[in-house]
Amino acid sequence: MRDAEREQVDAAFERIRAACTRGAAPQGDEFPEWTREGIEDLGEFFDGTAHLWDARFGDGYQFLHTATADQIPVTDEAITILDVGCGTGLELQFIFERAPNALVTCLDQAPRMLDEVRRKYADRLSQISLVEASCIEWPKGLPAFDFALSILCLHHFPPDTKREVYSSIRGALKDTGAYIEGDQMVLPEIEADSLALFEAWVAKLPGGRLGAWNYDIRLSVATNRGLLLDAGFSSCEKVYDDNDDGPNRHAVLVAR
Repeated sequence: MRDAEREQVDAAFERIRAACTRGAAPQGDEFPEWTREGIEDLGEFFDGTAHLWDARFGDGYQFLHTATADQIPVTDEAITILDVGCGTGLELQFIFERAPNALVTCLDQAPRMLDEVRRKYADRLSQISLVEASCIEWPKGLPAFDFALSILCLHHFPPDTKREVYSSIRGALKDTGAYIEGDQMVLPEIEADSLALFEAWVAKLPGGRLGAWNYDIRLSVATNRGLLLDAGFSSCEKVYDDNDDGPNRHAVLVAR
C-alpha cells in the first residue's frame, strides 16, 4: 500500500473510532493523557472498521497469524476448527494452506466482520460456518472440534472473565483437541500496569469486566498459562515468542 493510501485508511479508521459510543474518561490527574477522550464501545468499533481492517492490520500481524496457524497439522483430512473472534479471517488463508479440507466455524460478535469473511472466502463457504455471537455469551449447539484458535481477541477480557471463556473453549473441544492462542503476552511489569489501569477505570464502566470497551489487557505468558490450566486444560506450551521486551510483545500458546 502506498503511503498516501495508508494515510487515508488511517484517517478513516480514526474517524470511525472517534464516532463510536464512548465510555466516560476517568477522573484524576494520575491517569494517562490518552484516557481523557474516554474509550470506545468495542462492538461498534469492530463493526464500524471491518471494511478497513485488512488494509490497516493485514500485513503488520502476518507473523502472528502464521505462527498460530502453523500449529495446525498439515493434512488433507476434514479436521474441524473453531475460530474464536475471527474478525475478517486473516488467519484462514494460512490455515487452508496447511489443511485445505478443514471445516472452520468462525465466531465473532461483529456482523460486518463476518460479512468480510463471507466476501473474501466466497469460494470456500461450503467449508465455513459463520456464527454471530460473543465468546462471553457462548452459543449453544456447537459440535466438538479438533482444534480451537484465537488470534488477537481475548486480550480485551480481564483474568476472571478470560478464565470463563477458556472454560467454554475447552468444553467445545474433543477430548483429544487442542486450543491455540496467538496474542499480546508481555512481561509481568507491563501486565501489572495494564491491569491496574483497567481496574481503576474500565472495570468500573458498564460491562467493563465483559469486554464492552476497546481496552487491551496485556497479560503475561505465565498468567495466561495459569488461567488455561484453571479452566480445565491439562497442559499448556509456549511455541512462539517474538521476544519483544516492550508493550508489543506477542506469543503463541498451545493448550490441551
